[in-house]
Amino acid sequence: MKLKPVILLLLIAACAGLIANISLHRKEADYWQGYVEDETVLAAPQDTGRIVSMAVKKGMRVKKGDLLFAIDDTDAKAAFEQATAQAEQAQAVLENLQTGKRPQELSVQKSAIDDARAGLKLAQEEYDRKRDLYDSNLITQRAVESAKASLDSAKARLAGAEKQLGVANLPARDKEVEAASKALEAAQSALKTAAWRLSQRRVASPTDGIVEDVIRYAGEMAGPDKPAVMLLPDGARKIRFFVPQDAVAGIAIGKRVSVACDGCAQGLSASINYVSPQAEFTPPVIYSVGSREKLVFMVEAKPEGATVSLRAGQPVDIRPVP
Repeated sequence: MKLKPVILLLLIAACAGLIANISLHRKEADYWQGYVEDETVLAAPQDTGRIVSMAVKKGMRVKKGDLLFAIDDTDAKAAFEQATAQAEQAQAVLENLQTGKRPQELSVQKSAIDDARAGLKLAQEEYDRKRDLYDSNLITQRAVESAKASLDSAKARLAGAEKQLGVANLPARDKEVEAASKALEAAQSALKTAAWRLSQRRVASPTDGIVEDVIRYAGEMAGPDKPAVMLLPDGARKIRFFVPQDAVAGIAIGKRVSVACDGCAQGLSASINYVSPQAEFTPPVIYSVGSREKLVFMVEAKPEGATVSLRAGQPVDIRPVP
C-alpha cells in the first residue's frame, strides 16, 4: 500500500523537527551563552554644586588623579579661610598662656620694682639718720620707731613687687592651658575638614581608564546623586554567562573557560571569578528558544589577554577548558 504524498511529507517534516531538536540540545550542551559587560564607575562630587569646568571628553583616556571636572568653590573657599583664621587665633591664645604676660606688662612690673627699691633706699637713709640723732639725744625714741616702721613698709613693698613680677613670668594655670590646647585641636580639625571639602570641588579620576560618557556639562548641577562623568576603568570588563544546573558542579572560581564570538580571534579565554549561589530562569537577553524555561546559574569571568578588547553587549559562547 502506497503512502499518500501528503502523509509522506508530514513524516519527513516530523523527522526533520526531531533531528533539529536533538541537534539543538546537543549544541546547547556544547557551550554556554553569555555576553560582555562593562563595570563602569560614576564620578560625582561630595557636595552639590554647579559645574564650572569640564576637563574631559567622551572616549578620552585618563590616569588616576587626572582632573575630570570642577564645581563652584566660592562657599568652600570662604569656609576654609574662616577655619584658617580660627585656628591661628586658637594657636595665639595657647602660646600666650604658655609664655606668661606680654613684654609691655612685664615692663610695668619692673618699673614698680625700681620704684620700691628707690623708696626702700630713702627709708633706710631716713632710719639711719634718725638713729644717729637718737644716739645724740636730739630726738625721741618714738621718732626712731616711726622711721623703722617706714623702713619695714618699704621692704614689704619691694618684696610684693618682686613677687608680682615672678608670677607674671609664670605660664597660665594647667587647666587654662589644657582648655586652650583642646580648643586648638578642635580648630585644626575643622581646618582639615574645610581644606578637604575645598579640594573635593575638583573631582579627579579614581583610576586609570577611559571616559565612557560625559553625563553633565559646565553650567549644570552635579552632586552625590548626580554624577557628571562615567568611567570605564582598565580591566573592568567582564563576561557574564549562564550555566545549566546539571553542569554547575563543574564550575569553580579560578577555572579558565574559552570565549568565542562572531568575527573574534581564536584562543580567547577568561577566568571565572564569581558563581551565583542561586538558580534563575534563563534571562531574556539570552536568545535561545530551547533554553528559555531552564534553570541556570549566572557565572562571571574576567577576560584574559586579547579578550579584554571585546565590546560591551557583545554575545559570546563559553566552553570549559579541559
